[in-house]
Amino acid sequence: MSLPPNFMHARVDAVRNKLNVQVCSLYQADGQQQCLEIVATSGLNQQVLGATLTYSQG
Repeated sequence: MSLPPNFMHARVDAVRNKLNVQVCSLYQADGQQQCLEIVATSGLNQQVLGATLTYSQG
């Protein structure tokens, strides 16, 4: 199941504001590739969307 990008961005904005933090990001895990993909962020440059980290990096 995939959520619309606007929904995901609204959620990370809400969490960021509620926790009063500078950055909040949502990652999607890929178990086969053993990596995390940034799918929404608030407080970071939006150009990071789609960037991946291996499980050992994240």
